[in-house]
Amino acid sequence: MIPLLKKISKPYRRWQSERLLHRLSPRIPEIVKACPQLTAIAPAEQWKIQQVVPTLSDTQSFVIGLDDSPVTAILQISVSQRAITSFEHQTKVLAHLRAHPRLSDQQRLLPHLLLERNDKDCSYWIFERLPGVNALTALDQANNPDGILQRVTEAIGVLHQRTANEITVDDRFLEQWVSAPIEVIRTSTLPYYQRQSHAFLNCLAQQLADSLIGRTIVTSWTHGDYWPGNILLSPEHDTVTGILDWDRAQPDGIPSLDLVNILASALRLEKRKELGEIIIDVYKQGTWPSGKQMLWQQTTQAFAGKLPELRDTLMIFWLWHLSANLLKSKRYSLNTIWDKYNYGYVLDHL
Repeated sequence: MIPLLKKISKPYRRWQSERLLHRLSPRIPEIVKACPQLTAIAPAEQWKIQQVVPTLSDTQSFVIGLDDSPVTAILQISVSQRAITSFEHQTKVLAHLRAHPRLSDQQRLLPHLLLERNDKDCSYWIFERLPGVNALTALDQANNPDGILQRVTEAIGVLHQRTANEITVDDRFLEQWVSAPIEVIRTSTLPYYQRQSHAFLNCLAQQLADSLIGRTIVTSWTHGDYWPGNILLSPEHDTVTGILDWDRAQPDGIPSLDLVNILASALRLEKRKELGEIIIDVYKQGTWPSGKQMLWQQTTQAFAGKLPELRDTLMIFWLWHLSANLLKSKRYSLNTIWDKYNYGYVLDHL
């Protein structure tokens, strides 16, 4: 199904890129003038759009640079209020993580904000471009994808372990991680495509409450969208050089949700399935495929069993993933193929 989705979306992305280039290119010098770090390298008039970065969110992303220099930056422009809110959250998260006393040696992995502007007709941000190749491409081409997965899980594991805190699961926790995502799904168009949606969501909420309430679990800072597209690697694929897009990060997240995201995303690439299909495959088996199960065990054992069980984690991740995408852009709720294989498929098989 993933090749079909790519085939359908490719002409639209090409048309969108050409439209954005035509509209925004004349404004680049004006935008760069407000960024001293870039104008110190070259006059604003020399900066140009070099690449449009495809996205399904309410954000337009571009690589800007110079004709005769490898120096580049990332320009991101909001096209909705929700995108502005998302960027404001990311800015606060990055500031907090940079100031965290136990994360000083992790600063190199964090995007560095060069400029934040909110004009009457446009809100935009410029980030320093971190070095490295995208892990999505690396995994898709790798002979040993599990080796790459080992390195990226170790990288996010540092964040989890150094910010870990034990809590007792209460109603506030369930509201954040179960009830609130369910409400986003319930009020979207997704239930219109699937019979018994509300009954299923009610049942799932009760099952998770029965399983989790009163338990002692570990929470920590989590990335919230830790998939290969947000990870950069050295050219040799042996070192993580950057972690991008922290707009879904939470200070009291469930560490294993980041792990589910990266493992499920890797399986999507291997099996050419949608994420909802992967979630069901793992849920029914009660375990990950062999190499990924070893990674799961190695990573989660650091928390001495104080994490939700795998099936509960899969369902919480599924709710969080659906609701986060629905809040990120209305395009998801209007994409019936995405709806079918990420929402309807799960309900059909559970």
